[in-house]
Amino acid sequence: MTSKKEETKKRIIEVTSDLLDSVENPEDMTIRQIAEEAGIGVGLINYHFTSKEKLMNEVISIKMESMAGTLEKLEEYKGDPIKYLKEMLINMSDVAVKNRRLSKMSIEYDLLKGDFKICLYLLPNLCKSRISLCSTS
Repeated sequence: MTSKKEETKKRIIEVTSDLLDSVENPEDMTIRQIAEEAGIGVGLINYHFTSKEKLMNEVISIKMESMAGTLEKLEEYKGDPIKYLKEMLINMSDVAVKNRRLSKMSIEYDLLKGDFKICLYLLPNLCKSRISLCSTS
């Protein structure tokens, strides 16, 4: 992908992310609205993502990846796997509640399309907890 294409794709993702943070109902967002905000044609969004659902899932995946990164910072609980698992689940549920509309969209997309990419961000943290739990038994 050329630099111009990468910049355009990045701009689409940034604009969509900003819009998701500011709208009441993400499902009401349109490709046209995203294109206008990004200063590009609708065709470029379709070119890079093929559908609104794929674009939204990509943006939500990026947000979830960022959340998974915050879970990595729970270092103070690493010595106690049970506390670590509890804190991780509390953090995950806080994010899900704060972003309930996005979580709903993401879960629906994952279940309907069979694309479980978001789950892959959380698995390493769950595996670490499991390994720690097993090693303390």
